[in-house]
Amino acid sequence: MITAAVLQLIVSLVLIVVGLVLPAWSPVGMAFGVRLPAERVAAPIVQAWRRTYRIGVLAFGCVVMVVSVVATVEGLATLAVLASAALAMSYFLLYYLAHRAVLAARHREDWYADAHPSVTADTSLRTDPERYPWSWLLPSLLVIVITAGYGATSYRDLPERLVLHYDANGEADRFIDTAVWSAFAPVLAQVCLTVVIALLAALPQRAPAALDPADPQRAAAVHRSFGAALSRALLFLTAAANLGLFFIAQQLWRQNGTADVAAVVATLATTVGVLAVVGTAAYVGGSARREPPAGGGDPTRMRDDEAHWRGGLLYVNREDPALLVPKRFGVGWTLNFGRPVAWVVLAVIVAIPVLTTVLTTLG
Repeated sequence: MITAAVLQLIVSLVLIVVGLVLPAWSPVGMAFGVRLPAERVAAPIVQAWRRTYRIGVLAFGCVVMVVSVVATVEGLATLAVLASAALAMSYFLLYYLAHRAVLAARHREDWYADAHPSVTADTSLRTDPERYPWSWLLPSLLVIVITAGYGATSYRDLPERLVLHYDANGEADRFIDTAVWSAFAPVLAQVCLTVVIALLAALPQRAPAALDPADPQRAAAVHRSFGAALSRALLFLTAAANLGLFFIAQQLWRQNGTADVAAVVATLATTVGVLAVVGTAAYVGGSARREPPAGGGDPTRMRDDEAHWRGGLLYVNREDPALLVPKRFGVGWTLNFGRPVAWVVLAVIVAIPVLTTVLTTLG
């Protein structure tokens, strides 16, 4: 139970850190899903709601962290999961309140009174994309090779059944027959994880950019630097997660009853990778906002797409052929729900974990 509590504490801390840096991930000229002119980015109401958001995240986070850890120690796993879910919902509530307040101030004070509708695009990401950081993929591949080699030398000495889980007293209570597929499951997980995240690491450098018409050149440069940094951070996360799987594989092959220790080490390694992604996104995004505008753009121009956003989170535009568009809050891209295929993609994303859970339960 103590080990489970430590894992829950790590998860809660990661959620709090992610919540705190979410505003720093917003595109340049955007606050809580609301597009702002350059002179209003640091408006008093924007600054006030940024402080309120962070205070709220810390307050909710500390309460939920205590509740989830205590619930885990007491064996109330469902309550711990619900507490973590409540923390994520509190982020959405704080964001929505801030979005409504900033948007109301923008309309009330007519911040874009002299603006003209404009759309700016950057095709250089397609014609001259950033190079893929192949060297950052090498550590992940090296960990896979080491894990597979260690498993190959240990395979012939494995017992007929492998222990999958130990109870609170360190006694084995779940087993699986020894076979190539079961013994090398951690290696397979490493390979699958590496392939998926390696493909995801290519997206930030080629996905559409959210450009500010007031200073499109600077916005394009920020997008490029952000994409390159995020790709490297994702590949670092892959290496960290693979290292965690290496320790889990060691426990599986050595059968020495240290499953809890292996789980903690694996969680810590993955957490370091996640924090690297979060920290990189926050630092690059924050640096971009601290730099003064380069000039050369028309500050009276804005992208006229406000009517297609719902709450600054959902994008619905049937006339836009793009399936993915940059998020207005957070990092990455979101679906264009004006296209029917987006709902199919969403249904598949939701169905995969649901079907996996059902099949696991039936099995």
